[in-house]
Amino acid sequence: MATFTQKYFPKLRNTVFYKLLRPLWCSIKVKLGLWQPHVEIGIGRGQPAKDFFAQNKGRVEKVASLLSDEESKKTYLKIVERRQSSKYEFFGFPKCNPGNYFANSFFSYGKNEVLIDCGAFTGDTIEEFLKLPNMEYERIIAFEPEPENYRILENKFSESKFTLINAGAWNKEGELYFSGSGVLGIVSETPKGVEGEISIKVCSIDGLHLQEKVTFIKMDIEGSELNALIGAKETILRDKPKLAICIYHSNEDMVRIAEWIHELVPEYKLYVRYNMSPPYLSETVLYAVI
Repeated sequence: MATFTQKYFPKLRNTVFYKLLRPLWCSIKVKLGLWQPHVEIGIGRGQPAKDFFAQNKGRVEKVASLLSDEESKKTYLKIVERRQSSKYEFFGFPKCNPGNYFANSFFSYGKNEVLIDCGAFTGDTIEEFLKLPNMEYERIIAFEPEPENYRILENKFSESKFTLINAGAWNKEGELYFSGSGVLGIVSETPKGVEGEISIKVCSIDGLHLQEKVTFIKMDIEGSELNALIGAKETILRDKPKLAICIYHSNEDMVRIAEWIHELVPEYKLYVRYNMSPPYLSETVLYAVI
């Protein structure tokens, strides 16, 4: 049976009620010492942000220079700045582009779209994709390693145009460890010894040997994005799909993912949007399009 979070959170977080009450709830958690916004899930992985960004200032400036519009540059640099702050505040954040990977002015869609959704959760992203005006798609491929989420996907999407893969996206075929649940699952190469941890299968996008032209790849896979991109290298080179890749899971991801995509396909135009709202630092997404 789906948990409350799995069933209702994707719809709840876009309501006015949620947006009004969330600041109060965040304030209470901070006052009680239950939460620090700058150490939210994924943000604290690796080297402290201030040290990392000071040592990699040139790389950050280079990534900013690669971005294709002023909104992207401002958004990217502001998020880098906010990641280094220990203050709890709602001000000084970039413009919010809430919760939709697809409805961006720099994307256009044709007939026979083929979407690969890495980190499909319970299908909320796929549902947004299907709501696009005049959407005509040939196939949707969804990676989801968490067993309960996968069962929900199976119940929702049984048509022949859907290919559901009960595995994580990675750079090769194998087995890894999965901990967490819902939207907070984490894939790791070594066991963490936490309650509920399971082993999961992983495979690469290139290993699927797809015959169709892939037109869109979305990744929100809790820090596994770069490995999954490496596993999709040949597909990206062949098809030049539109990309929507989450970069917020670590400080290194904020820099390295854009570098990697630019090195692989220099003609990609890169954009950054912030798909959450203050004071959260999550849902920073790098987009790429030819």
